Amino acid sequence: MMNEQIFAILIAFAIIGSCFFVLGRTYWLWYRHQSQFPPGSDSANRKPTLFDVRELLLRGEKEKAIRIYRQIFKTDQKSAQAAIADLEKNLHNHGG
Repeated sequence: MMNEQIFAILIAFAIIGSCFFVLGRTYWLWYRHQSQFPPGSDSANRKPTLFDVRELLLRGEKEKAIRIYRQIFKTDQKSAQAAIADLEKNLHNHGG
């Protein structure tokens, strides 16, 4: 009887711990997804650079790369899209 209760308590703790792990991991992934800068960058204390644009392109986030490019160079959408297309082409030609 006592062993069954201890076992049930251990199972309950394992389930609760797993739930906290999944929730924490989900929040962490959501938080990283919300950031428009690559992981490891301190977006609050600096301006975006072409390195950020390159990293976004390598990760496949073309729309964000265009938005950041427009912020850096204060250009229109069409010009930014053309520049990003050229950058993307060069990245693929030179192996990233």
